[in-house]
Amino acid sequence: MEKCWTPVGRCSEDVPHRVWSGEQQNRHNAADFTFCYHGEWDRTSRAIIGCNVKGARRGIRVSLIVLVLAGAGYGSLHWYIRRSAEETLAAAEAHLRRRENAEAREELQWLLWSDPTHHRALLIRGVSLNADRRFPEAIRTLAQIPENSESSEAAGIALASSLILDGQFERAEDVLRNHVERFPQSLNTGRRLAKLYLIQLDPRKGAAVLLEHWKRNRDELSILPDLLDIEARSITPQEHVERLEAADRSHPQQSSVVLALARAYHQMGMPDRAKERFDSAIRLSPDDLPTKIAATEFLLDVGDLESAQSLLPTDIDEQIHDSLYADRYWYVVARIAESRGQIADALNSLEKAIALRPDNESYLLMQASLLRRLGRREESKRAAEVAAELAATRARLFVLANEINRESPRSEHCSEIATLMERLGHSEQAADWRRVGEAISAASRQHVFP
Repeated sequence: MEKCWTPVGRCSEDVPHRVWSGEQQNRHNAADFTFCYHGEWDRTSRAIIGCNVKGARRGIRVSLIVLVLAGAGYGSLHWYIRRSAEETLAAAEAHLRRRENAEAREELQWLLWSDPTHHRALLIRGVSLNADRRFPEAIRTLAQIPENSESSEAAGIALASSLILDGQFERAEDVLRNHVERFPQSLNTGRRLAKLYLIQLDPRKGAAVLLEHWKRNRDELSILPDLLDIEARSITPQEHVERLEAADRSHPQQSSVVLALARAYHQMGMPDRAKERFDSAIRLSPDDLPTKIAATEFLLDVGDLESAQSLLPTDIDEQIHDSLYADRYWYVVARIAESRGQIADALNSLEKAIALRPDNESYLLMQASLLRRLGRREESKRAAEVAAELAATRARLFVLANEINRESPRSEHCSEIATLMERLGHSEQAADWRRVGEAISAASRQHVFP
């Protein structure tokens, strides 16, 4: 065994070589060099590959350990975050119940920072902002909650509330109407929408919303006091005109608000302001029948028959049949005919209105007047008597509605309300009031004789 010289030094270990002499050695130096070099490279490569395989195996084991630990850590972190989120939400809701609105929002800061779309946190934040009258911020916050969220029902009601308080009545109406369709069992939504229509001095729409809910949910008797209240109570414009004016200033060009202000000024005896608002309402909604009906009534009241005749369409018999305002349309047509001295035509149109709303005492009073002018005195007297009975019935219902609002209803309340509702032709509501009265009586007997 000999050491072989290479350009980089001696080989690291003995390797077998043929011994050459003289010229042969010289001729094979390159071969020896190549042999020794490649032999050294072979051994080095095998060592490196061996080391790499061992290192790779160790790396894989380490990586697996790291992944297992990371998975466990992530699970623990996820559990911790979820647990912390639930605790945070509970704490924020507790602040909200105590009306500590700023503290509730502060409690939610880290949660909304880590998850800006957390629906329940956004709901709590929006409600707290609404309570602090920071309506634009509340609206932006609540509007982020999608319809498919578990919080969407409460969020929609809260959003509508903020919009109403901010004066955005039309947008609030859209939100609530959509909500009624998505949550037909939600009495709270129906009540909010009915209240919005009352603010806009349109109790007809409010009553329609509550009646629709009652017909869909006949077992939910808690809606009966709402129906009673809207049936018996008359809406005074002074209650809402200030809010309507504020809404018109902050968000102008809302046709429903402009029309409500026109109605308010008309009822309050302010004809100049009413005319200005009716003109604006017609410009904003030129094809809206309720707007034209209300404006026509105003023009008739101020004696402008020519403008009233030109404003109200007369070729919509088929279209008007199923309208919520059909009876009012025929009443106004009757008034126009009466103003033109066409008494028989007026009576014919008025009878169409009475057929749709036989419990409207103002229609019956007008009928009595027209019948008397036609010489039909007995019929006129009977119509006047029925109108007086209806007025007395509503006056008594108004008293009972106030008593029920002050205290829990008694069985005798329910029995009397049922009788009065039957006089108005509301037999189904009368039956439900009797059911409530029977339930109250049964509960009282059980309390007295357990």
